[in-house]
Amino acid sequence: MTLTFIAMLLNVMPCNFHTIIYIELDVNSNEYNMALIIVFVIVNVFFTLTWRSNPGYLTSSEKISFLKLVEKFDPNMLCPTCEVICTSESRHCYICNKCVERFDHHCQWINNCVGVRNHSWFYMYIFSLEAYLLMVVVYGIICKSNKH
Repeated sequence: MTLTFIAMLLNVMPCNFHTIIYIELDVNSNEYNMALIIVFVIVNVFFTLTWRSNPGYLTSSEKISFLKLVEKFDPNMLCPTCEVICTSESRHCYICNKCVERFDHHCQWINNCVGVRNHSWFYMYIFSLEAYLLMVVVYGIICKSNKH
């Protein structure tokens, strides 16, 4: 998980440093540089919230044994690996080896499942990352056109 964060820093931040260092700075570019840095920090905050939050892992009850659950519930509603009662929207993640409530997918970018508890953080992360990348591209186009 830490490697994902480091890889994001190494792949995204050099674009920002490149545009800050090699550009002739004027009043507008300083404001835009600050905006890029602020959006980059926001992207990292949403990344960290998505990465570190619990996606909604289902936990087993210590009071009732799994054999008693099998007797009382439909076996299709039980996860034999996690020994929990699954809802209709929960699924077992074979990468995390846990059942997740309202399981969407296991995201390799954040190395975590996306479920009921971190779904909104994940959307905010993707939206802020797209905004940041769009700002970097626009800034690069503007800076290239200023050099000619």
